[in-house]
Amino acid sequence: MVRENTEGEYSSIGGKMFAGAERELVLQETVMTRVGVDRILRFAYDLAQHRRKRHLTSATKSNGIAPSANINLERRFPSLFEPVHGSAPDIAGQGIANPIGQIWCGAMMLEHLGHAEARAAVLTAIEKVLAKGPEQAPLTPDLGGTGSTEALGRAIAAAL
Repeated sequence: MVRENTEGEYSSIGGKMFAGAERELVLQETVMTRVGVDRILRFAYDLAQHRRKRHLTSATKSNGIAPSANINLERRFPSLFEPVHGSAPDIAGQGIANPIGQIWCGAMMLEHLGHAEARAAVLTAIEKVLAKGPEQAPLTPDLGGTGSTEALGRAIAAAL
């Protein structure tokens, strides 16, 4: 998964009016440049060329399962791996957040650090649990199940 995070919603163009008042207004603009879009498309295309399945898909930030990474290509600074949905503050503390995005991020980090076999093992464990469906695996509510964050994480760890 590849995402651009210096433009779009990350551009910091906007502001507040009447802060703290009942009629407070917040405005956030999405800005995309040809240079930024071309850069991320080229990177994603080149990445796909090195994969067995050469396929590109666009996903939104609201996806409860997609991983993401902010990779420093020059490796001069640390890279950051986090689920696309971020910390999901709207469901914090309820035990229903889908842990797959975070676990998948760990797999991406393993690959980034040169451990491709470990990455593959983690992804295989995720796939095995998901293939069981909500009847046989503790999938979280976003996947049609009644499982908890912890239960799904433990099921993936057991499959690993």
